[in-house]
Amino acid sequence: MGHPRLAALLCAVTALVGCQAAPPAASTSPAPVGQASKPSASPAAAGPAPATTLVQIGVTGSVADAPLYIAQERGYFREAGVTTELVQLDSGARMVPALSTGQLQVGGGAPSLGLFRSIQRELPLVIVADRVQSRPGYPASFLVVRTDVVEQLRTFADLRGRRIAVTAAGSTPYVDAVKALALGGLRREDAELVELGFPDMPAALAGGAVEVATVAEPFRTVAVQQQFGVAWKDSEDYNPGEQASVLLFSPPFARDNPDLANRFMVAYLRGVRDFYRAFIERDPAVRPAILQLLSRTTSLKDPNVWEALVPSWIDPDGRVNQRALDELIDFFVADGSLPGRQGLDGIVDHRFVDSAVAQLGPYAPAAR
Repeated sequence: MGHPRLAALLCAVTALVGCQAAPPAASTSPAPVGQASKPSASPAAAGPAPATTLVQIGVTGSVADAPLYIAQERGYFREAGVTTELVQLDSGARMVPALSTGQLQVGGGAPSLGLFRSIQRELPLVIVADRVQSRPGYPASFLVVRTDVVEQLRTFADLRGRRIAVTAAGSTPYVDAVKALALGGLRREDAELVELGFPDMPAALAGGAVEVATVAEPFRTVAVQQQFGVAWKDSEDYNPGEQASVLLFSPPFARDNPDLANRFMVAYLRGVRDFYRAFIERDPAVRPAILQLLSRTTSLKDPNVWEALVPSWIDPDGRVNQRALDELIDFFVADGSLPGRQGLDGIVDHRFVDSAVAQLGPYAPAAR
């Protein structure tokens, strides 16, 4: 039997995470890579702005893209002298070749096996800033257990023989599942890992196709609100401090346009800090306006989901968790997926966030 309400809600969140086209901020029109649409200016700011230069940004419409939408809609890019074009893609994996060739200047995605292999194949993408990492109270992922079996799971050892949904082998959800199994003394082969997209996971729980799903927001909220699953564990239980998503610059952009890249980063961090105040600090002076902005400019129009979702943490000064990246690389080396660490040391370049923080000042929590 179908679930009409679930289908409608999943349609919205599917678009939000880029499995189908999601509308960008109101001031741009997305175009396929290599097919530029005429960029529109961000909302005007008081006083003259510097001469603008176009930066094409790959987006999937995920929650991790929120700071970009905020910076675009609030005019931060324009104030920095940057004209931005949000280029809609259906997955982060498609950004790698476009960034490597300079068709896109900026993009973001998970630091996955595929990204590391691309860098080792001499596609020198530059990790420049944080997008999503896990911190206590602000996990990057969740193990959601089907409602009718949750009482059977007491410890990680009870994952033996379970059908666990992950997005793909080599993805961060895959690593999360393997690490959760290991905490129960289990190997990857002791459970059945089923590859599903995030949008398919709530329905798979509801239909009995899987018993556990390794999900990110907003799909945890969808599954819980629809009572198809219970949020059992989160990334701080099985992969603490996980670096789940990073901001990337194309090599030509980082190398040939350092002034523009620095100005871009200033605007990006302003968007990050608004997001941080709204979702981490829950500052009442900022939160309502940001929730309204994101409900208006993304495909997830339901304010109840935005209100209920558990946000991942993002560093308000933009710094990547290098330790977590090193642990992830070591994980893939240990299981034989990577031949070694060659080419992967020093893949984080913090000079752009350092320059932006020098201009903006270190982040200070909002005064209450």
